[in-house]
Amino acid sequence: MNNRERAAELLRPLYGPEAAGPLLDRLWALLPDKGDAPPAQRNDCMIITYANSIQADGEPPLRTLGRFLGTYLGSSFGRLHVLPFFPWSSDDGFSVIDYRMVDHQYGSWREIEALERDYDLMFDLVINHCSRESLWFADFVGGRDPGRHYFITLLAGSDVSAVARPRSTPLISAVHTYSGIRHVWNTFSSDQVDLDFSNPDVL
Repeated sequence: MNNRERAAELLRPLYGPEAAGPLLDRLWALLPDKGDAPPAQRNDCMIITYANSIQADGEPPLRTLGRFLGTYLGSSFGRLHVLPFFPWSSDDGFSVIDYRMVDHQYGSWREIEALERDYDLMFDLVINHCSRESLWFADFVGGRDPGRHYFITLLAGSDVSAVARPRSTPLISAVHTYSGIRHVWNTFSSDQVDLDFSNPDVL
């Protein structure tokens, strides 16, 4: 079974057999690398780090990280897991503003590409929610596409008392939008608004 067949198998129970085919076509067209090529054979030990864990004056932290790894660890690790390096507004990077950018305080895609030359890379995609400062949420507030249908909303007064989670912040927050007050779901914090994957456009 190839990657496309595996993806189809996962999409069918989520979106139904009729919607899964066209949705898979849309997704497949977005992927530059279909993932069927064999991976490079590297040491499978992994190191995990924040993008700015190692710093030097006058140098982007991601470049410093690459230099440190090359100098002190050599080939001891073949895989590198970099925690969120996107522009963010809270939660140490886990409240993503823009998934297509590297936060300028860490460096740029050039530094990420340099790391890829020596390591198999892993990143946290953080797709369960995004920042209130994201353009998607600005679309939601303004009632514009594409973000106006991207978030989980509830009716005012919805009973969420049966939801258990490791947070003490309110699960639902009121948002003033151009069409009135809407109530959005925030599993982690009011700055991290949950995305609605029942909408295939979100996927």
